[in-house]
Amino acid sequence: MHIFMRSTSSACAPSRRSQLGSRSSSQPGAWSFARHAIAAVVALVMTLAFALMPLVTADSASAADTTPTPTAASAAPVDASDNGVTIKLFDYNTERQPSTSWPFTVPSINDNDHAMKFGDVYATRSNLWGEIIDYSCRHPAMNRNWNCWTGRPNEVAHPGIVANKLTDGYPTLNPTVTNSRESLDYLFGGATDKAVTQYPVSGGLLMLNSTGAYQFDSSKQYARYDSSTGRFTLTNGARSTQSAVPNFTPFNKRSDTSYNYSFGMSIESKFYMPKDGKINGSDMVFTFSGDDDMWLFIDGALAIDLGGIHGDRGGSIDFATGAITYEQGAASWWQVTRPATLSDALQQAGLTWDSSDFSQHTFKLFYLERGGGGSNCYMSFNLPTVPEGTLELGKTVDFGSAVPIDDTAFRFAAYLDYDGTEGGSNFKRFTGKYDVVDSRGALVASNLDATDGVITLHNGQVARLKAPPGKTIRANTRYYVTELGVDGTDYTASVSGMTLTRKAAGMSTPTLEVQKVSHLGFVNTVASGNTFTAHVAKQCSNCPADTVNYMLVTIGGVPFSGAYTVSDTAQAGGIGTTENTTNGILTLKPGQTATIPGIVGGNSVAVREVDSTGAAFSAAGFMAPQYAMTGTALSGTASTPADGGVSGTAASGSKLPSNASLDVTVTNQAKSVQLGGFAKLHKTVTRDAGTADAQAWRDGDTFRFRLVPIDAQGNESYGLPMPSECNGATAAKPCTITIAKPAAAASGGSNALDAATADFGTLTFVTVGTFRYRVTEVTGDTALQQVYHYSKATYDIVVTVTDGAASGSANPNELSATMAVTRTVNDDGTPAADTVAQNALLEFTNTSFQARMLPLTGSRSEALWTVAAAVLAALTLIACLVYAVVRRILKPVRCAEGSDDPLRHADSSALEESHAAADSSQAVIQQQPEKKARR
Repeated sequence: MHIFMRSTSSACAPSRRSQLGSRSSSQPGAWSFARHAIAAVVALVMTLAFALMPLVTADSASAADTTPTPTAASAAPVDASDNGVTIKLFDYNTERQPSTSWPFTVPSINDNDHAMKFGDVYATRSNLWGEIIDYSCRHPAMNRNWNCWTGRPNEVAHPGIVANKLTDGYPTLNPTVTNSRESLDYLFGGATDKAVTQYPVSGGLLMLNSTGAYQFDSSKQYARYDSSTGRFTLTNGARSTQSAVPNFTPFNKRSDTSYNYSFGMSIESKFYMPKDGKINGSDMVFTFSGDDDMWLFIDGALAIDLGGIHGDRGGSIDFATGAITYEQGAASWWQVTRPATLSDALQQAGLTWDSSDFSQHTFKLFYLERGGGGSNCYMSFNLPTVPEGTLELGKTVDFGSAVPIDDTAFRFAAYLDYDGTEGGSNFKRFTGKYDVVDSRGALVASNLDATDGVITLHNGQVARLKAPPGKTIRANTRYYVTELGVDGTDYTASVSGMTLTRKAAGMSTPTLEVQKVSHLGFVNTVASGNTFTAHVAKQCSNCPADTVNYMLVTIGGVPFSGAYTVSDTAQAGGIGTTENTTNGILTLKPGQTATIPGIVGGNSVAVREVDSTGAAFSAAGFMAPQYAMTGTALSGTASTPADGGVSGTAASGSKLPSNASLDVTVTNQAKSVQLGGFAKLHKTVTRDAGTADAQAWRDGDTFRFRLVPIDAQGNESYGLPMPSECNGATAAKPCTITIAKPAAAASGGSNALDAATADFGTLTFVTVGTFRYRVTEVTGDTALQQVYHYSKATYDIVVTVTDGAASGSANPNELSATMAVTRTVNDDGTPAADTVAQNALLEFTNTSFQARMLPLTGSRSEALWTVAAAVLAALTLIACLVYAVVRRILKPVRCAEGSDDPLRHADSSALEESHAAADSSQAVIQQQPEKKARR
């Protein structure tokens, strides 16, 4: 034991407190050093990071720039030039020599007394550099001279510059407006002019777009003509979206800064009127917008008139309705009235418009850029064009009210007299090659062989016949065509405006001439008895009633699109709800049947179960679907396609019974897993040690327990599978079970336990997922609460269900389930987080209120806390007594007064105060024996 002595010396040893203070005072310096060191390291790291970041960024950018961008594979683009559209390009020289006395080695388009002038109307001057010698163009008001810019603000077109009918295939000036009858053939290759250079175009300008129209748009693409190849090259992105900018200058590069503003273009082709004037269900339409002059002639008659030097102006023709419309209305000063319909246009030209199906027509477009400022061109048309020197056979099916899908292969035989001798009989069955295109002109197949004399087409297809070696299909070639195998029970055949003759081989046309009918369109109308009904039934064993299934139905290889009915009976018969699909996917629940009426005989029908997006069916939770196809419409036997499902072909015509049907059944079986004895409880009732004669669990008393489904946040969430004892449970009527006292649990001696077990029955899962439940005890009524202390224990159960096939289970055709149980609240209501073994009992303990000996009864944890508190109090009391004794016996050493150390003065004062307190305490202790002795 150390004895601290007081000292009067001026230099005393450091006290214990000063030692501690010295040690503490040394720590801040160490920590300060550590903090500075850490800060320095962090600063260094951050500096390096910021210094290197530009290098990393540069490397990433470089890598991105050098990484090739993958592009999706696509079909070869369809070019109008490959489908009978002829395009020619013309370059007009506008330069003159400074003096008329010089020989004209460089001719100008404005020479030779041509009435039509080219030039820059903004800078008309008298020098002879090819500018318009027309001083009236400098008039500040809107100009009505047909060779001048029409002026702001409207920049309207100037109609009536050309006559309303072609002459020898070319437009001529209208004397009413121009005071001239000059033909413009010299501008478009019909006559020689030294100022005109003609360039043939082999393609690249008008390409088929996603809507089925040939299109060019100078506001989105730049078109440059390459004279070495004869083709246009299209570059995405225009010079500008502003019409005043030269966006269409085919003889310039996009990067050029000076432009050729004097050029022309002609476009022409044969075409035919499709059935009802529609292509793939859409109206057949021609649309143009641009500057300057554009004249469109249909069958030689002026239909769209956008003549003049003007801004970006447009017009269109709807061939289904015959309407001609313009984006800008008429001006009051016009000298002509533009026709509003095709019939009006041809009537003004002294002609008649033939709108009948498959009638043959021509269009000729003439375009000029002559204003010298700004150039734009937009063109779009879905006309079915016909190449020169070919004979086309087209097939169209008229479905009426039937489902508009047909994959029937129609067969034809063509007989040609290549020499075209009138009255001759030298017809030979065509045995050459042919191409097949769709109604848009897109190539379907090329160089198919007709050596057997049969040409095969499907609905919406066109065959382009190619003459065999040594033969040529000329304009005067005569021919007739027989559709083979048509007997009237499946289809009726017709060709617009013709009477067909029934022959042994089929239905034949009269003799025709190529130059009059180069496209022969056959229309087959579905016979009334050549349709059947398809039923698609969905069955599912052990599936939840609300399971939604998706069936992909294709007819003739095409996803079904249209209305169908859904019924709960095997034979819907049109009774039920009407649904619609656009992608062939039908939505069905177990026990429902979809009905699709009016399918054309001879078609194949395929059914395959898929997911909601049309992707392959996911078998998670289900066994692979089984398919069956039967019915009176089925021809032969059903088969299994490579991608699964079932497919079969229906009979047609006379072989198809009345009211025939094709019946498909798709059967699923849901995988399942069962958990028996779900949430098994162990109920214990205890009695106090001092109640040896009393029963802890009174006879006749019962206890109830509740199970509720919960979500991930612990909120009640009904809709989950429930165990067998909980059928029909709802939030208003929760699931409970009751536990009664077992007969064998008679009361015993002191501290005996009464206990029983129960569970919520069997829980069956038929879907994969995570399912959560909570189990608690239901507090009894007031009378029972006077007898028992009810358990507040809470158990959360999480069941994870997985597919055996996906999890690698030994039973891939079954589901597997794992259960995690957590006790979240103890019997006394205190929080807990105890993991309970999967098959362990859920313990609930109630305590009788009789003859309690301790102020707290209940769980073991309560007793432990009570004992711990008592022990802690005793230890505290002992510590206080020991401290008092030690302070009295031990005497601290004081520092001498007058020390220069302020901390020592403080320590000395503190020590003196503590000594005084100790002396006082010692005096009290010394007095106690005296009092005891007196007693």
